[in-house]
Amino acid sequence: MAKTNFSANTSCLFSELVITGGDFKQKRNAWNNPSVSLVNNEIKIYDSGRYKDAYIFDRIGTINAVAPTDILDAYTKLVALIVN
Repeated sequence: MAKTNFSANTSCLFSELVITGGDFKQKRNAWNNPSVSLVNNEIKIYDSGRYKDAYIFDRIGTINAVAPTDILDAYTKLVALIVN
């Protein structure tokens, strides 16, 4: 199994796939001008308005080192992370 942790630095949003079962390849993404939307229980990430990726709650690890409680909490935490 793998979960994605999110962090930010200045205006960049970073995601890092954390592998727990060895089934996935290590993956790290960076978005320079990120935005997010919550659609059908999925968080969609855009970079400069272009769709890049989507995440369901079960695949989200931490956001700024804090584990979200549900998909709405994850969305709220990502928006706050991007705005800061």
